[in-house]
Amino acid sequence: MSGFQFSAKIFFLIMSISFGTLFVFLTPPIQVPDENIHFYRAYQLTDFDFLQVKQTIPASLEMLTKMSMDMFSFKNTQVDFSKLMQIQLKPEQTFKTWTFWYIIPYLPQSAGILIGRLLGAPPLVLLYLGRLFNLFFAIFLIYQAIRLIPLQKWTMVLLGLMPMSITQLASNSYDAMAIGLAFLSIAYFLHLKFASSAIITKKEFGNIFILCVLLGLCKPVYCCLGILFLVLPVNKIGSVKTYYKILVSLIIAMIIAPFSYSLLRNIVADDVPYEKVPWNNANLQLQFILHNFAAFLKTLFETCFIHLRTFYLDSFVGILGWLSCPLPKLLINSYLTILLISAVLDYKRKFKFNFKDKLIAFAIFTASVVAIELAIYLTWTSLGSGLVEGVQGRYFIPFSPLLFLVFFNNSLSKFFQRILTIVLNYTKYRNFSGIQFSRLTLKNRSIYASLAQVFIMLFVSGSLIITALTIYSKYY
Repeated sequence: MSGFQFSAKIFFLIMSISFGTLFVFLTPPIQVPDENIHFYRAYQLTDFDFLQVKQTIPASLEMLTKMSMDMFSFKNTQVDFSKLMQIQLKPEQTFKTWTFWYIIPYLPQSAGILIGRLLGAPPLVLLYLGRLFNLFFAIFLIYQAIRLIPLQKWTMVLLGLMPMSITQLASNSYDAMAIGLAFLSIAYFLHLKFASSAIITKKEFGNIFILCVLLGLCKPVYCCLGILFLVLPVNKIGSVKTYYKILVSLIIAMIIAPFSYSLLRNIVADDVPYEKVPWNNANLQLQFILHNFAAFLKTLFETCFIHLRTFYLDSFVGILGWLSCPLPKLLINSYLTILLISAVLDYKRKFKFNFKDKLIAFAIFTASVVAIELAIYLTWTSLGSGLVEGVQGRYFIPFSPLLFLVFFNNSLSKFFQRILTIVLNYTKYRNFSGIQFSRLTLKNRSIYASLAQVFIMLFVSGSLIITALTIYSKYY
C-alpha cells in the first residue's frame, strides 16, 4: 500500500466521461453561454459552409433556442421536453443570422450533428449529439495532456474537472476545444523540456507547430502560448540563431493562420454584421486607448484586482448557465484553495522549473489576460469606460496551468512533508486504512502522495455531485 500511486489520467478519464455525459443531458438546451451561436456554426459546417458563403441556418434551430430560453431562462412556460422534441428540422426553411467564423473548434460538434442529420434526427437530438462529440474529443485532448505533462498532473486534473470546465466540455461551446488544445500544448512543451532525449526531433517540431497553429485557429488571443517555446533548453534545439528562428516562425504561423482565413472569408462571405451594441465602437475605442494609454492601464488594473476580482474567481470555478446558476461560495473558495495547494505541494525531485521558467510562464499568463481584456474592451465595453465589461473567469481556463506552474516548488513541498512527518511521529498515529505511520521519514513520500491523491479524488467527486444538484435545483 505504501508504494501505491493513483493514476491521474485514469481518474480524469473515468470522472470526465461519467460526469461529462451526465452534464450533457442534465444541462438544459442552450443553457451554456452563447451555446445557440456555437450550435448554429457547428450546423453550418455540416453544409460544408466553411467560409460562411451564406449565413443561414434552419429556422427550426432558432425556434429551439427561443423555446428553450422561455422554459429554462425566463420561466415563461412549463418545462416540457416533448414540445422541444416535436420541432422538426426542415432545413429548407432558413433563418439568416450571425455566427462565429471559426472552423477548427466546431469540427467535433459538426461530426455529431452530421450523423444526426443523416439519421433524420430533430434539432434537439442534434444539439445533444454535438455536445457528446465535443465532450469526448475534449476529454481525449486533456487526457493526452495529463499523460504527457511531467509535473502538476493532479493540478491539471483539478482544472480539467473543475465545474466550469466540465460543463463547457459537455456543451457545443468552442471553449472545449480551446481548453483541450491549450492544455495539450502546455503539456507538450513541458514534456519536451524534461524529456531525456538530447535533441528535439523534426517530428516533435512539427507537432509543436501543428498544436500552436490549431490553437490560433481556435482563438487568436491564445497565440501567446507559443512563447512557451522559451522554456525549452537551447542545447536541445541547436544554435541560439536556430532557436530564435524557430520561435519567430512559430509566432508568425500562429498569427498568419487565423488572419489568412479571416481575410479569405471576408472576400467570399455573405456577411451578416455582428449585432453591435449601441454603446461600443471598436475604432473609437482604439483611438481612446491610444490617446489615453495610462488611463487604460489603470482600467485594466482596477478591473482585474479591485472591481471584478471576486467575479473572475467565482466564474473561473463555477457560475454556470447564463451567469444565473452560481455554485455555493464555499465550494468555489475550497476549489481555488485545493488548486493552489496541489500546485505548491507537487514534488518532482528530478524536474527543475527554475525562476526564469516561472517568469516566462507568468509573463505568458499575464499577456494572455491582457489580450482578452483588450479584445473585450475594444468590441463590447462602453466607449471610454473605466471598467472592462464582459470578461468572465472561464476565459482564463485554457492558459491557467501557466499560473500554477509559478507555484511549483520542490523545496517548499519537502518542507511541508517534513512538518507532516514530525506531526505524525509526535502523535504516534499508527494505523489509518492499513497504512503504518510509525516513525515516518521523507523516504515515505509515496504515502503522502497517495493520501493527497485520495483527498483530491474525494473532493472532485463531491464538487461534481454538488454541481449536478445545483443544476437540477435551478432548472427542474
